[in-house]
Amino acid sequence: MHAWVQIARLAVRGVQLAEPGGFANGAALRVRSLDLDLDPWAVFSRRIAVRRLVLDHPALHFVLHKDGTSNFDHLAAGPGATAKPQAAMDFAVHELAIVGGQALIDDLAAGRRVAFDVATKLLLASAGTRFRTEGETEIARVAFGPV
Repeated sequence: MHAWVQIARLAVRGVQLAEPGGFANGAALRVRSLDLDLDPWAVFSRRIAVRRLVLDHPALHFVLHKDGTSNFDHLAAGPGATAKPQAAMDFAVHELAIVGGQALIDDLAAGRRVAFDVATKLLLASAGTRFRTEGETEIARVAFGPV
């Protein structure tokens, strides 16, 4: 007997997310390429199953403002949102890889900037409120300084 497995594939090149106010203010997130393999049939059993997610050369700029907000807060639903919360779905990411990642974190309240490179290959799974991870992450070239 042969098991038939369908995988949905998505490959996107040159992904960018603008800073608040648009790209004239820079990019909060850039990814050279994003490759995603999903099991679309898992949704019918209330699971999200990612077989493979690869982020190639992502660059993240995270700004923590003095009032505690960030440059990513505009992505969340605002106070006018009326969507009723749904029951959480189990999810599994069988392979998550970050290749050549860079992060830049500006903490404006502390007047501090942190920069580092990151590479990872791991498995991430949830069941209800429990999470399991397995793999390895390498953080290199960590630097601290003023904003």
